[in-house]
Amino acid sequence: MAKDPLPGSTSKGGNKTSAAEAEPVDFINSVDTTATRRADAHPLPALMQETTGQPPRRWDPSIIGFGSYHYTYASGCEGDAAAAGFSPRKANLVIYGLTDTSGSAELLKKLGHFRSGGIMHIPQQACGH
Repeated sequence: MAKDPLPGSTSKGGNKTSAAEAEPVDFINSVDTTATRRADAHPLPALMQETTGQPPRRWDPSIIGFGSYHYTYASGCEGDAAAAGFSPRKANLVIYGLTDTSGSAELLKKLGHFRSGGIMHIPQQACGH
């Protein structure tokens, strides 16, 4: 069974997400969030591109993704989603897809406080700013 795709896709009627070329800095600067959250997000495009080996792509409407995977549910619904990504949202900086890699548990302990259920929700100023 495929893992759940990033938010925005749906198992009822097809994929709502689509990938497009991204200008991460422009996107981060345009998000309705705090200056601290934007500062926390600015290093992520380069870090995630280096980590994944993939260029950033915008996954509608608010996710910068790196790489992709194709999923198919038992119902037959299928689509594409970003393999890893982030979204500098108003309440939290959200990071997708990096919690399942080998060695991630030890590295995540160094990050400090965050919520996770496959998706990391990092509160403001958690990134050491």
